[in-house]
Amino acid sequence: MNAVALYGQASASLLLGAGVTLLPIRGHRLAGIVVTLLAWVMAAPFLCSLVGTVSFTLAQLALLRVCAPAHAAIRGRVAAALLVTFAVIFYPLALGLGPFDPFDLGYRPRLLLMLMVPVGTILAWRRENILLVMIGFDLLAYGLGLFENLWSALFDPVLVIVAGIHLARSDARPEVDSSPKKQAGPGCL
Repeated sequence: MNAVALYGQASASLLLGAGVTLLPIRGHRLAGIVVTLLAWVMAAPFLCSLVGTVSFTLAQLALLRVCAPAHAAIRGRVAAALLVTFAVIFYPLALGLGPFDPFDLGYRPRLLLMLMVPVGTILAWRRENILLVMIGFDLLAYGLGLFENLWSALFDPVLVIVAGIHLARSDARPEVDSSPKKQAGPGCL
């Protein structure tokens, strides 16, 4: 089995384990770890054949979810909203809706790598350390040859769907008022 096939199976088993950690069950973290290990031999080959090789970003998010759920990389909505917005423009163009194919840039990623410098600078300035490290590992995975296209290492349709669900769930939650409350004194009505 080559490195790409091993990665596909590992990432699929991590996705299943991360999915289990989202269930409202007691010991969901331990259950996620057990499912990740069992899925490696049982369900991961099927899932990998169903969805294909997922991006390294999604595999890292799944690994974080299984091993350290309190350290979620995308807590806010900004990163998820940017990803979904980018994908809404990217995928139709990549599928031939216009004369320009942005996916083709991923095979010769010199321009993309130059554009990653300001992205990394902004992430470092905003102290988004987890996202910065994740992008670094994405670039490493691409450099090691796990992906033929840089875009495939950075994001995929499954990651976009997960980001969309994250946005929908965060919109459905009621806002919590975190402002300090004044306590009524004994003579106040």
